Formats: sequence, structure tokens, C-alpha cells
Amino acid sequence: MIELSVDGRPLTATDDGAFEILPGARTLTANFVLLSNQRELDSRYRAQLLDHEYLETAWSELPHRTWGMPSPGRYRLKVEARDFTGRAADPLMVDIVVRPALIQRRATQGTLLLAGGLLLLLIVWSYARNQRRRREALAAQVQARTRDLAEANRKLTEISYRDPLTGLANRRRLDQAAERTLEQGRQLNRPVSLLLIDLDHFKRFNDEHGHLAGDAALIWLGRCLESALRTGDLAARFGGEEFACLLPNTDLDEAVAVGERLLNAVRDGSVREFGRRYRPLTISIGVVSRQPGEHCLADLVELADQALYQAKARGRDCLVAAVSEE
Repeated sequence: MIELSVDGRPLTATDDGAFEILPGARTLTANFVLLSNQRELDSRYRAQLLDHEYLETAWSELPHRTWGMPSPGRYRLKVEARDFTGRAADPLMVDIVVRPALIQRRATQGTLLLAGGLLLLLIVWSYARNQRRRREALAAQVQARTRDLAEANRKLTEISYRDPLTGLANRRRLDQAAERTLEQGRQLNRPVSLLLIDLDHFKRFNDEHGHLAGDAALIWLGRCLESALRTGDLAARFGGEEFACLLPNTDLDEAVAVGERLLNAVRDGSVREFGRRYRPLTISIGVVSRQPGEHCLADLVELADQALYQAKARGRDCLVAAVSEE
């Protein structure tokens, strides 16, 4: 006869004859006895929980045995007994089913595994998204800083090409523009003209009215030149009170016409601008026009400077054109 108990509580067989152990149990105890009616205290027993124990236990006089709760599954309890003479009775077999806890069930584990996999995918996706957003934000910052740097470089370049007093192009800008203009003239077989302009009696103007007045005169002349030139022409401060105007695709007659317009604009405008406070200003102009050929800016400057010297020798406030090439 076999009686089973779990954690000290009797265990009852189910309809199919098996003993079912619910989750949370800690110990399983089997009590057994051989009813021989003779010297029962000399009976010997051994019990083995198959599929949990793989070696037979030794015979014992104890009519009971306790196991720690095995893992969930189906087991068979085998109990053997023999009387005082050593004669063995038929083994008793009892089916025992240990039910898994919710967390131990395959469906639950599968669900948890699936949920864990989905959570891992979510974490990986979230991490990848955050990394992508960080890369996009970093790329946007790099682009913004690149644009800012490019704009700053552009402004610095523009500043480096500007005369700080008049705001006109400086000598460096004139040199680069002349190189490009002469090359275009060679390709198109079109003349390039240069006007070299000098503010008449500027030293005396400075001595009489002061350097601040001289600066104001230079600034005003720069604005006057820019407003009188055509689109595509370039006005530059050449140095001191000298200015240069580069006229692409312009022959001598056209260049002389531009120079005469500049003379009149300065002569008439200075009366309105300075007549009440200072002596009116005038300019002298040397003009040169050449097919680019092998000419460079230095050649045009030399010829225009010679013509400017002649204009000053003629009394200033006039224009002289360099002699055309033979």
C-alpha cells in the first residue's frame, strides 16, 4: 500500500489514477507498508522515482521516503518490498504528474520568448533610429557650420577684395578681374579699355580742409564712379587718390565716351556736394584701349598712366587717350 503527501498534505489520485502535484510544492513524501501479518517490522523497502533517479536505492527498514520536488513532468514511483524471509512482493507503480508553474509552461515561455524577441527588436530599432537621428542631426550641424564657414569665407574674401575706405574693388581685385577680362577678350577678339583717374590737386585739398575732408572726397568719388559706369565695368581704387576703371568689350571711342561722362559727373556733382564747404573737385583721366593679344594689365596701366600725365600737363579736368597701335 502507498500513500503520497506533498508538503505534509495528503495527495489524492485523479480519475486516471495518477497523482497530480500543483506548482509551488516543495517536497514529495511516500509512505508504504507490506502487509504480511508476520514480523512486519523486519520488512525491507526501497523506492525509486523513475525518470528522476537513475540508480536503484539500497533496501531500508524505513517505510517512507521524501524527495525534493522534481522538475515539471510525468514520473513513475516504483516501490519494492520484501518480508523477513527475503521474499519480494510484486513492485507497486504509481504515476505522478508534476504540473509546471505558469512561467515554466512552454506556451508561456514561448510567449515570453516572443515578447523578449519583440522587445529586443524594439530596442534595436529604437537604438538604430536614435543613431540615425543623431547622425542626421550631426550632418545638419555639419552642413550648417559648413554653410556658415563658407559664408564667413565669402565675406572675408569679399572684404579682402574691397578697399576699406571707399568700398570699391582694391588693387588685388582689379588684377584678378583684368586677367579674366583680357582672356575673354582674346577668345572673343574684342578690345579691352582702361581708365586711370586722378583726383586733381588732392594734396592741396587735404592741406586746406584736413584729412577727414579728404577721406570724404575719396568716398564720394568712389560712389560717383560706380553710378556713372555701365553694367559689367569695374571701378577700383588704384592707390591714394588714383582710381582705375576696367571696361570689358569696349573700344576707344566707347571708352572716351565713358570717360567724358565721368568728367562731367564729377565736375557737376562736386559743386553740389562740396561747393558750399570746400573747393569743388575735378579729375584727370588717361584712357587706353587695346586688343588683348599679348598685352597684360601692366601694359594697359603704363599706357593709361602716360595719357593721364599728359592730361595733367594740359591743365587737369580733362581726358587724354593713349595713341592707338599702328
